[in-house]
Amino acid sequence: KHATWDEAVAANENDLDRIEKEASTFVRRVIEKNAGLPAVVGFSGGKDSLATYLIVENATGEKPPLFFMDTGIELPETVEFIDNFAKKRDVQIIGEKAGERFWESVDIFGPPARDFRWCCKILKLGPAATAIAEEIGSETISFMGQRKLESFQRSIEPRITENPWVPGQLSANPIQNWNALEVWLYIFQKQEDFNPLYNRGYH
Repeated sequence: KHATWDEAVAANENDLDRIEKEASTFVRRVIEKNAGLPAVVGFSGGKDSLATYLIVENATGEKPPLFFMDTGIELPETVEFIDNFAKKRDVQIIGEKAGERFWESVDIFGPPARDFRWCCKILKLGPAATAIAEEIGSETISFMGQRKLESFQRSIEPRITENPWVPGQLSANPIQNWNALEVWLYIFQKQEDFNPLYNRGYH
């Protein structure tokens, strides 16, 4: 039998409703427990951050700002998608632009490697700390699209974390227990536009 995506969504309505309710309840509890802290959604332009934004929007009834670190090596379609998403929802993009920092740093550190991930600290974590301090006000709740099934390391991390490289940021992961198919079905259910690069084979 050949099924359409609409049929797949319809066949999984109960599961999608269940995981949406659980994730939305998690979001509300995190916000209540940390009353007074501004909330943002870490937004990379990928499917997981998109689903996370939809969850936070559903849970709060508000449109939080996007927290995006432009590393300077993002594909232009991704940057354009993020800009369009922000305009569509009339929300602010908070974050730093790295410019040529990656290419300047390669000359010093060499290519980044799994056991030498200097690029993350220079292009994401450092700028994130600066953005929180200068644009948000020293502390924030960042809802992220991190999922357990992405890697072994992420499978053992707690649902709420703090990173010593980003003081003031409390990271919370509403869709941590979702699988990739659930993420896609949820986006299809909400009939939300997603990064066009997925349709061109970039995962």
